[in-house]
Amino acid sequence: MPRAAARAGLACRLVKAPLEKLDRNLFPVLILTQDDDAWVLHGIDAEKGVARVSRRPLLETPVELPLETVQEAYAGRAYYLRPLVRFDARTPEVKKLRNRHWFWGVIAENRRLYRDILWAAFLVNLFALALPLFLRILYNRILPNQ
Repeated sequence: MPRAAARAGLACRLVKAPLEKLDRNLFPVLILTQDDDAWVLHGIDAEKGVARVSRRPLLETPVELPLETVQEAYAGRAYYLRPLVRFDARTPEVKKLRNRHWFWGVIAENRRLYRDILWAAFLVNLFALALPLFLRILYNRILPNQ
């Protein structure tokens, strides 16, 4: 089970405890039954005496079963499963910041990016000026002289 959980990107821990001692904050829990099956225990309502479980073949749909039925089927072992903690790849390393200006230091650090942005802005503005100048020449010189 730990290898299968690791392949699925989950952390796994086996717990041998009675049903009442399972940590309700960590539900849903995968519980093993006496007939070598596995159920997903979603929650226990002790006041009503029911437990919400998912069983095969419909694992997507939890059903409410009497708590006594679940306790009789329970083999005394459960697996807590949680997603593994993964650090975000967008910030691969954290480096110590040297004393620098809050604005100009960032500009200097990303100067290649800002250089490309300035070139793009210059070219867009140049093309934006070319169209009105072309239309002015067209209306002033070409159209009156046919």
